[in-house]
Amino acid sequence: MATNKNNIASTLIPQSNYRKYSNKQLNHLNTDIPPIGKTPPEKKQIIEEIKHMIILIHEVVIKRSHSGNTLQKKITQALFQTTKEPVPINHHDIWKIIQAPILNVIKVHYLNHHIESFLLAYEQQLGFLINKYKRHLPQHVSYVEGDDLKTIAQLELIETFKAWNPTKNKDIWPLAYTRINGAMKDHIRYISKSDPTRFYDWVTDAANLYLAINDDNSHESEIENSSELNRALKELNEKERKIVTMYINEDLTFSEISKRIKLSESQISRIYKQAIKKIKSILN
Repeated sequence: MATNKNNIASTLIPQSNYRKYSNKQLNHLNTDIPPIGKTPPEKKQIIEEIKHMIILIHEVVIKRSHSGNTLQKKITQALFQTTKEPVPINHHDIWKIIQAPILNVIKVHYLNHHIESFLLAYEQQLGFLINKYKRHLPQHVSYVEGDDLKTIAQLELIETFKAWNPTKNKDIWPLAYTRINGAMKDHIRYISKSDPTRFYDWVTDAANLYLAINDDNSHESEIENSSELNRALKELNEKERKIVTMYINEDLTFSEISKRIKLSESQISRIYKQAIKKIKSILN
């Protein structure tokens, strides 16, 4: 049952910046199941406990019932092998030795084979939590950082699953709720600490673009950079200019823009970010 134990889930979803600098916090799962002999004490009870653990984890991860027979057979094949190492005669002592690696093998199986189903099963709960947190952010910040916050929430859900112990708490969500909230806050703290000008940029981007797009001729002389900003806007391609105009001038959300021009909300966000970078580059 040996498998790659290093950062399994973290390679499946792009990590946020704050995560890149905190790899020591990530859990490395030990999946080395120790053999306990072909006929250990209370073998049937051990098999039942393994099966129960698989069924429980499947119901939490996929939110559907499952027999767990195939995975259970793979685990028991690795477990019930001849060994030269001393094996406790007490069932409780045996279970203490094998429980953690068996649990980790099950987790790795789901991380490798059911990651999309796992995220889909919690999509609604994640969306509610993300939107709840975004309401505490300035509107411009919440839309610009929306994609990153979603990625962070998904990643933290997976990290929670790696740390979760179903024998102590059968429901993963209370722990995930707390960790995801903390992860999103850490992301905002990280970007403001590593680049304090970014908050200023969030505000000035919106303000300058609003002035440029809503260029009132009666106030043109008062806006020193209006001609430069308009020149920058003309350098954008049609799609970028359209999205920036709809977002700033028409005060539409990315979701509303998405419906109008038939692109996903994440695509709208990426194009908007690209447009902002282009404008900054031209003005600088």
